[in-house]
Amino acid sequence: MQYVRQLKEKNIAIFFEKENVNTLDSKGEFLITLLGSLAQEESSNISQITRMGIAYRFQEGKVIVNHNRFLGYTKDENGELVIVPEEAEIIRRIYREFMKGKSPYKIAAGLERDGVITGSGGSRWYDSTVDKILKNEKYMGEALLQKTFTVDFLTKKRVKNNGQAAQYYVEDSHTPMVSKEELAAVQMELKDRRICVAIPKRVRANLLVTMLFLGSCFTGIAVRNSGV
Repeated sequence: MQYVRQLKEKNIAIFFEKENVNTLDSKGEFLITLLGSLAQEESSNISQITRMGIAYRFQEGKVIVNHNRFLGYTKDENGELVIVPEEAEIIRRIYREFMKGKSPYKIAAGLERDGVITGSGGSRWYDSTVDKILKNEKYMGEALLQKTFTVDFLTKKRVKNNGQAAQYYVEDSHTPMVSKEELAAVQMELKDRRICVAIPKRVRANLLVTMLFLGSCFTGIAVRNSGV
C-alpha cells in the first residue's frame, strides 16, 4: 500500500488484470486492502497446515534435513540420508584433529589451507563452523528435530528454539559417521576446555596451582597444548 500511494501521488496506476483493479480508481485502494487481507489470511492458514504436517512427521520420527548444506550427507532416491564418503573423511578429520588437541580455529585454518570445500560450497572456513560440526548429534546417526522455528509466516524469519516449540529426538535415524562414544568424548573435551579457559591466566601460569585447580583438565589439555 505504501508503494501504491507513492505511485498514485505521481498519477501512476498499477493495474491488476486478474482482479480488474486500477489503483487510480476511487475504489482501487479499498479493493487492494480487502484482497490483500484475504490473501494474508490464506497464507496464514497454509502456513499453519504446513507446520502441523511437519510436526506430525517429527512425531513419526521422520528426519527433515536440508542436505544441500549438510557436509557429509546427501539424500538417496527415497529421501533417506546417506553418507558421502569423501565428505565423511573431512568430518572424521575434524573430530580426529580436535581430540589430538587442535582448537576449532586451527582446524578451520588447516582445512582452508588444504582447499577443502565447506558444506555450503565455499572455501572459507570459520571456527564457529567447526564448532557446530563437533556438536552436531546427526553425525552419530541421531537427530534433534526443530532446533529452530518460524516466528513470522510472512517474512519466514526463523529463530533458535529455546523451548517455545516442541522438539523431538530420533535415535538411529540414519547411518552414523562417528560413534556415540566419539561424540560423547568430544563433548566432554569441549566442556573441559571451556573450564580451562574460564580460569584466570595468572592461575594457569602457575603449574602447581593449575594442577590443584584443574587436575586432569590440565594434563589433558594444557600439557597436550604446550602453548597454554
